[in-house]
Amino acid sequence: MSKKGRTIIIALASIVLLWGAYYGITVHNRNRAAALFDEIPPTPTIGDLVSSDIVRIEVSGMVLEKQDDFWELVSLNGEAPPDWIVLDQSLIRGATFVLATVWAERIVDETPEDLSVYGLESPAARTVVTDIHGNSVVYLVGDITPAVTSYFVKREGNPNIFAVNEFSVRRLKFSLDDIRDRSLFPQLPLHALSRMRVESAQAQIDISPITEPVPLHLSSGFSRFGMTSPYSLPRGVDNNALQTLLSPLNNRRIEEFVNDFPSSLSPYGLDNPARLLLEFGDISIDLLIGNQSGADRYAKLAGVPGVFTVGGMEPFVHIRPFTLIDRFPLLFDIAWLTRLSISGGDRPLNAEIHGEGHDMVFYLNGRRAEEMSFRHWFQSVISLRIDAEMPPAFNLEPTASGNITIEHHLKDPPGERVSITLIPFSRDFYALSQDGTMEFLIARNQILRIFQAADLVVFES
Repeated sequence: MSKKGRTIIIALASIVLLWGAYYGITVHNRNRAAALFDEIPPTPTIGDLVSSDIVRIEVSGMVLEKQDDFWELVSLNGEAPPDWIVLDQSLIRGATFVLATVWAERIVDETPEDLSVYGLESPAARTVVTDIHGNSVVYLVGDITPAVTSYFVKREGNPNIFAVNEFSVRRLKFSLDDIRDRSLFPQLPLHALSRMRVESAQAQIDISPITEPVPLHLSSGFSRFGMTSPYSLPRGVDNNALQTLLSPLNNRRIEEFVNDFPSSLSPYGLDNPARLLLEFGDISIDLLIGNQSGADRYAKLAGVPGVFTVGGMEPFVHIRPFTLIDRFPLLFDIAWLTRLSISGGDRPLNAEIHGEGHDMVFYLNGRRAEEMSFRHWFQSVISLRIDAEMPPAFNLEPTASGNITIEHHLKDPPGERVSITLIPFSRDFYALSQDGTMEFLIARNQILRIFQAADLVVFES
């Protein structure tokens, strides 16, 4: 045999030996791991019930019973519970998965001589769980273990002392507050809002959908809602501002239950509260809001004695109605008008709109105007915005001197006119007079821009 052949045979033999050694080591390690796993004692369970069969829980002075698939609080400290306490069904169902068996970390003592060593002579909690067949398990919770991550737990009638993790122990000794429904505001779709009322030290605000027939001064806007209080004249509501105010309430929850039976509401500022009433179809929430409690505020539901805390109430306590209104006093589409007149100021301006759609023809002070420049001027008129509220208790006596009146002549209803009058208020502002009310101010520079835009209108020869 050649030298090259012997070399190949030796190489192949080495590969076979190496593979055999690798296979042997792998099998040995697997067998060793399996043997070690078999030596690990299984995690012990304390209870022997089925979670779906549990129908009664007695813990922390409470008795809970399951009726069909719904858990009810049937006793609280030996008495009938208030009917306004609502339970979180998902939290109770979650607790039953733990209460059925209670998995322990290990058995601490199989033959305890002195239960007081573990805090089980006078246990911190005694929880009784009963299933549909009448089988019961009584869990006793003692002291925290030296590891500080678990507690000593014992099943009544079983001598073993177990170490149970803190998560499971919290389900063994839950209180009423742990299982109460904390939801306060559900998802609130703005389109379904049927009423909103806010009462605070600043104002009383009432908002509801705008219904037919629409007041002429509101028919020009795009608001779906009207504010009927506190202003004398109903105002349109800024849809975006209302959405911004209400959106943070979606799915907001109670932070802390403070006192279910307060002897007095004054310590919480609820003897003279702010109020938020919201109605969305069948959903009605009437919330009374009191003093601050850290970052939250004390609150209660109207007609219910319990006091709790809730966050996100500052915008309603300090609300200003002006931040919610639509600021356009007369916002009309050019296609809705036949005429537009401005009297007073530097000079009279009289506009006429003839025709429809692409056939519209525009005139300003009797002269035919080029379309784009006329529309630019028209935009300066309808985009007037309210800048501020009139100062409280300010009495302005209107005079004819210096007044400016803007009047819209509508196509529908035919011959109908809608107007506003601007009355000199100060060096910087006009007072807005509209339908017999005078509650807002408009900056003088807005009016100046109307006349400046009129100077830029191009006329056809």
